[in-house]
Amino acid sequence: MEICITRSRRNRCVKRKMTLLEEKHREKKRIRKAEEYFQISQEYLDTAGRIQKLFSDHRMAVYTGFHALNLCLRSLILLKGKRIPRSNIGIISSVGNLYAKSKEVSKELLKGFHWALIRGDEATSSLRAEIKREDAQKMIRLGKQTQKVLDIKLKGIKGKE
Repeated sequence: MEICITRSRRNRCVKRKMTLLEEKHREKKRIRKAEEYFQISQEYLDTAGRIQKLFSDHRMAVYTGFHALNLCLRSLILLKGKRIPRSNIGIISSVGNLYAKSKEVSKELLKGFHWALIRGDEATSSLRAEIKREDAQKMIRLGKQTQKVLDIKLKGIKGKE
């Protein structure tokens, strides 16, 4: 059972064990949030593809694709029942710790996450950074690969319910 921290009548922090009903509610809430992130990431990734094709704005395609990837990574963390770190590098490290050891996510994909962090940051904060068409295509491809992994995880959870 998980530990729940609540306030007592005297406004003091009290640790207590969560009831089975509370645990199930918390788990359902996590799964709903992960599904929501997944759906939003699909919209972002579709938008990144359209931006890249229609406007040839590679910087915005990389930026939007990175946000889609970030949402997928957040979902993967939620599905393991962990808290989402505040920084992007913390999110990537957390996914690595949770999924790489069990080989649920390949090392190549993890390397891609680090590349995406660097390119996404450059696209966001540096006008001097040269963002190429290949960068946008790689970011979109990486997002789609991550969405496939996430989709398999979500279907597996839905199958258990």
